[in-house]
Amino acid sequence: VLVVGERVYRTHNQVEATRDPTAHAEMLLLREVGRGARGGRLYVTLEPCRMCHHALREAGVEVVYGVENLKEGALTRFGQGEGLRGGVLEGECAKLLKGFFARLREGCRSG
Repeated sequence: VLVVGERVYRTHNQVEATRDPTAHAEMLLLREVGRGARGGRLYVTLEPCRMCHHALREAGVEVVYGVENLKEGALTRFGQGEGLRGGVLEGECAKLLKGFFARLREGCRSG
């Protein structure tokens, strides 16, 4: 969710659906909002990757995330954390992510 002034924008990752490796939710929001994103604040459950972090920083967007991304996190894995604030509602975000991936794995087994 990206909040810019009174406007709220939202999307989700579409990497698999579009077969586009850059179709992360953060990138899709920046494409939609463009320069109007400057000064906005992005709220995400999982810490952004380096690609998204760099694009958000260039766009002038602050990022608030819940859970560290141990695999690809800009701050956690690569030490690049300007404009990032983590650990916000960490328990709730972790629960959402665990539930999402459990359902995804279950779908793989039943299909």
